[in-house]
Amino acid sequence: MQCFGFVQTYDTKLKRRLVDLLISQGMQANQAVTFLTDGDDDVRDLPLYLNPESAHLLEGFHVTMRLTVMANMAKSRATR
Repeated sequence: MQCFGFVQTYDTKLKRRLVDLLISQGMQANQAVTFLTDGDDDVRDLPLYLNPESAHLLEGFHVTMRLTVMANMAKSRATR
């Protein structure tokens, strides 16, 4: 397993550099890749750019944060 991080606003050719990085790490053509991300829209597009069989997964912290916000919204609506 290979892990790396990037900052999208810093790199103007993010997709091309990502493909080059993955190829340098041994990724084969048409190989599916699993992305574990924070769910940002730009990051969600990357797996499809690489290969339609690739997967995008939300990592646990951000899933928990989204559920916490939703739970707090539901509580505030119930107390009105």
